[in-house]
Amino acid sequence: MKPIRLEADKKTIHSLLLMLLFILVIYVVADFILLHDLDRNVTLKNRYKIQETIYGYIAQNKERLQEEMERYKDIFHYKPTEGSEERVAKLLGEFGQNVKIHEIFKKQEGKIVQRRYAVQMLVDSPKAFYDFVRGLEKEGLVAQMEWPIRFIKKGDKIAVEFFLTLYTPAAKSPSGPKNHEEVAGP
Repeated sequence: MKPIRLEADKKTIHSLLLMLLFILVIYVVADFILLHDLDRNVTLKNRYKIQETIYGYIAQNKERLQEEMERYKDIFHYKPTEGSEERVAKLLGEFGQNVKIHEIFKKQEGKIVQRRYAVQMLVDSPKAFYDFVRGLEKEGLVAQMEWPIRFIKKGDKIAVEFFLTLYTPAAKSPSGPKNHEEVAGP
């Protein structure tokens, strides 16, 4: 038998090499760019599904907590009360001395007015301050103590400085007549 001799011309070899180079370039592009992006896409999809699940749990818990608060709102006394400013001032005077209250801002959101105060007062002991906090709770006032609460020794007294935010209902406009002429009639 005669050995088979394959003779290829330069053009055929050149085209085969170009095809191999093209396949190699396609492989590199697919492997390093497309597959990397696809892996990242799969990872992001998995994270998104996890976040969606967590959000669902949070929404369910929020609904349950709102239902619980509705059931127990009378027990917790978290109803905005009228005359809160006077009651807070009375409590501050009862438990502290040389009380200074400065209103920082006033903002209304819907039916609730939010007032923020900077409060300074002298107390005999830290217990008097905590009695004031308990007094806020007993009165059922909707107030928020904000940090920092500073206790500074001043002789035999303690100076207390803190911020207090008070939530009260918005003033209701009278629905009746506005002046005496409308009331008196003809």
